Amino acid sequence: MTGLHPGAKGDPDGAGPVVEFKMSPNMRVIFFSSLIAFTLLFYWMFTLRVRTAQVEAHNHQRG
Repeated sequence: MTGLHPGAKGDPDGAGPVVEFKMSPNMRVIFFSSLIAFTLLFYWMFTLRVRTAQVEAHNHQRG
């Protein structure tokens, strides 16, 4: 049965699991770009939550 997933039977490149990074250059660029983008998004959301907690704690002490 053929499929689009890397390592599937009938994969024209004969790529194995993704862990071996036998991806086409275009796929590799998109993969690492997405990895960096989601890491930055997580970091931004995490720091936003930390700052929100600090403001809430500060307001709780004053009020």
